[in-house]
Amino acid sequence: MIVNQLWPVLMKQDTHYQIIIPIEIWVSCVIYKLAHRVNILICSELFAISKSIMSLMLHEIMEAMNIIFKLILWPT
Repeated sequence: MIVNQLWPVLMKQDTHYQIIIPIEIWVSCVIYKLAHRVNILICSELFAISKSIMSLMLHEIMEAMNIIFKLILWPT
């Protein structure tokens, strides 16, 4: 359900230099990190993703969830 709602915001295309990681893996990796409160290093090793990509995924998923679900309220 979460993937279907985030799909329009996070949709990306493959390029000649990079094959995009499926959104299902993005969401599962970020949910695992948030649920188990693990470090980015541990989560990146579990899902075989680099640290920089994991950090990027975390920020993009949280921004998309904020746009769609209005879950996070940042202080002003």
